[in-house]
Amino acid sequence: KLSVSKTMNPEADVKCAKSITLSFGDNDFFSNKELTLTVSFKDSDCEEISKVAGTVVDWKDGKDLSKKKVEEVEAQETGETRTVTKTVAAESLFTCFQSFTVPDMEDQDSDDEPDEEEKRLLDQSQECMTLVEDLTSTYEEAVTYYLGYGMSMEEMMANAGYDPEQMAQMMGEG
Repeated sequence: KLSVSKTMNPEADVKCAKSITLSFGDNDFFSNKELTLTVSFKDSDCEEISKVAGTVVDWKDGKDLSKKKVEEVEAQETGETRTVTKTVAAESLFTCFQSFTVPDMEDQDSDDEPDEEEKRLLDQSQECMTLVEDLTSTYEEAVTYYLGYGMSMEEMMANAGYDPEQMAQMMGEG
């Protein structure tokens, strides 16, 4: 289940916020029944991200999809090597549910490049925003279609780039 919302002026330092809530049944990975992701903006046009707030995922033992184990071979001073297992971040949808403040690049000198951590947070904020926008769009289109106010299936398929012959085969007409 998915619910979406957009609010204007929710807090003094936030001009706009977009939020999604994903609802889950029992599963093998985490115990949360809902995960909420809110992207807050500095401007009312919802373009400049200020912070990302997400539900802390209560992972079950050994099931954290936002981390992975990697083995590295390290050379010792004695000339011997040893294998070390490290836990590192994994690419995952669930990475977006980590709360953080987006670095304010306007506070830096114009010649200064963002450091690695600032780049990572800027990239992650964009990924979170894309997730919110994609899920919001999908949700709105599905509800509109279900209620009969949107495009027909044929119009959606044509907009997606299917040619008429492919559409006819997929719709069972040919």
